[in-house]
Amino acid sequence: MLAKDRQADRPTVLLVDDNRDVLIFLEHLMTIHAGWRILTAQSVAEARQVPKDNKIDAALLDYLLLDGTGVQLGLELRESMPQLIVVIMSGMSLPADEEALCEEHDFAFLSKPFLASDLMNQMRFRLESDSQAELKFTGRALRVFFSYSHRDEKLRDRLDAHLSGLKHMDLIHSWHDRKNHRGERFQRIDRPLSRQR
Repeated sequence: MLAKDRQADRPTVLLVDDNRDVLIFLEHLMTIHAGWRILTAQSVAEARQVPKDNKIDAALLDYLLLDGTGVQLGLELRESMPQLIVVIMSGMSLPADEEALCEEHDFAFLSKPFLASDLMNQMRFRLESDSQAELKFTGRALRVFFSYSHRDEKLRDRLDAHLSGLKHMDLIHSWHDRKNHRGERFQRIDRPLSRQR
């Protein structure tokens, strides 16, 4: 298959969020890990201009935008693209009337903060129409070793909890000396560091 044909087969996803950092993160995530074509907009007005020149397969829309809501934008986009997959993301509960609109029009809802893998699995499932679709990040997970003073064990635990999203996505595996089994307390800690997975 020619590279041009492969690009034509890639789904196109419209990302709309007024937070530029969120857009950059999501664009990177979806481009690198799924190979999708990504279009971005930071407002309802900007998003309205995108479909005129592009065929869009899915739209990931922040609920609260500076000039409207993601639900209303999703309804507008669906008028011209009835097969469009719409996913609304928000850090708050939707008002009852907008929640009813989402249910009526089969808009998926993602509550912020969400794991990148949850978002990608949701999008991939809907784009591929396959209940078995699940994101599998390519490449090998990084091994993270915690080197710390035992009096800082609580800080190590907080850092480990903070990295749980990356562990859930199988991007990293963490290890520290307290993960030795009973009776292995004085085992050399460099053995797991040098071991190949």
